[in-house]
Amino acid sequence: MKPGILAIDIGGTGLKATVIDDRGHMQVERVRVATPHPCPPALLLEKLGEMVKTLPAYDRIAVGFPGVVRKGHVYTAAHLESPEWIGYDLAGAISKAASGTPVQLLNDADLQGLALISGKGLELVMTLGTGIGTGLYRDGELMPHMEIAHHPIHKNRTYDEYLGEAERKKIGRKRWNKRLARALDLMTILLRPDRIYLGGGNSARVDLKLPKHVRLGSNDAGLEGGAFVWNTALRSAAGKPVPQSDTGVPVPEGGAAGKSAAKKAAKKAVKTVAGKTASKVASKAAKKAAKKAVKKAAA
Repeated sequence: MKPGILAIDIGGTGLKATVIDDRGHMQVERVRVATPHPCPPALLLEKLGEMVKTLPAYDRIAVGFPGVVRKGHVYTAAHLESPEWIGYDLAGAISKAASGTPVQLLNDADLQGLALISGKGLELVMTLGTGIGTGLYRDGELMPHMEIAHHPIHKNRTYDEYLGEAERKKIGRKRWNKRLARALDLMTILLRPDRIYLGGGNSARVDLKLPKHVRLGSNDAGLEGGAFVWNTALRSAAGKPVPQSDTGVPVPEGGAAGKSAAKKAAKKAVKTVAGKTASKVASKAAKKAAKKAVKKAAA
């Protein structure tokens, strides 16, 4: 069996891991352990090391983390309760522990959203768990991460404090759902998204009659999204489709080499378009349009 992708979902309540294929399908049942509290980096690495021992072979790693992350480093980790996380190179540490296996590290909500979105229009993912996570996408492209969870929603209380797991246990399911409805209304007013996806463990506790643009997603998307991080053949790391040229031929990215490939593809399109045109007049018009595409692709 071809080595897969080790997908790791780090949550404030649980740590999950499995190996997925390039389409996001699990090759084995996920492994889950409770998240220790506090959970400093060394302890997390220890727990992850124990979890992956029984998993099949992998040659890439995708990690979702509950906080702000950039270029493999952690900048916030409120739910892990350890100051050691600030500035920590988590991607580097996991790669080192896995004998140099390459690692992609994203915010957990951002990663989960890659397995839920359609790639069309403005889409928002909200994860409901220990805290509240969000990921925003425009035509499949991941937008800069916003920690909406720490923004006030009611009487200076943040989304985490208003809708998080601790508050849900305190106020009960019925009141929690009413608060979720309010949060969804505010997100709709603020962002006007075409679709909102609800994920995370507490999405199973949603009893609302959801508006047409709001959908429930699989909690396993937090692991399945790892495939889209590494699927660069058709999408960028953020899930953005490869740009299309005027002729409908995908434009390879990558400087001069990409432009050269695009030029060859567009020239091929010239012959195809012109060859299928019966009328000489139409053929000339087709050639002219396709040649214009050559110049644009090579520019």
